[in-house]
Amino acid sequence: MSYIREELDKYSAVFFGNCGLGKTHLAIAIAKNLRPIVYDRRTGMRYTKEQIINKDYGVYYAFSYPPIKKPQTNFINADEYFVRCNEVTFNKESKITYVKELLRSELLILDDLSLANMTDAKNENLYLLINSAYLDCRNIIITTNATLAQLKHYDVRIFSRLAEMCHFQEFTGQDWRLK
Repeated sequence: MSYIREELDKYSAVFFGNCGLGKTHLAIAIAKNLRPIVYDRRTGMRYTKEQIINKDYGVYYAFSYPPIKKPQTNFINADEYFVRCNEVTFNKESKITYVKELLRSELLILDDLSLANMTDAKNENLYLLINSAYLDCRNIIITTNATLAQLKHYDVRIFSRLAEMCHFQEFTGQDWRLK
C-alpha cells in the first residue's frame, strides 16, 4: 500500500523506450487533459474546479478567484533547450531565470532527451532543469530513447532526483511510424 501511495504522490514522469512508440503522443495527451487548478493563497492548498464545487465552499468562495483557465504546458525539445541555454549564456542572461520561466507552467514536457553526445555543458544544463523542478516541486514529463540502465548510470545526481519525483514508464513494441 505504501508503494502505491508513493507512486500516486509522483506528479512527474519519464517515458522511455524506442522510437515511434507513442511517448510524445502520450505526454501531449496528458497535457491536453490537465484539470484546471485553483490556488488558495491563504492556505497554500491546490484544488481542482471539481473539488471546489463538491466541498461545499459555496459560490462566493469559488468565484472569488480569477476565472479558472486551462493549465499552461511548456513543451520543448531537449536539443532546443540546450541551444537556448547556450544562447542565454552567450547573451550574458541568467540561465536560472530562463529555467524558472520554463517551470512556471503547470507542466513542462522535455521531449526527446538523448544521452548521446552529451557534453559537460549539456549535463550541467540538464541538472539545472531537473534540480530546479525537484526543488520547486514542479511537474515535468521527460521522453527519451535511453534505457533505464543508461539513465541510471548517466548521472547519479540527475537520476536520484528523477527517481524520487517521477514515475518511470517503459514503452515497448514496434515503431508506429514504420507500420
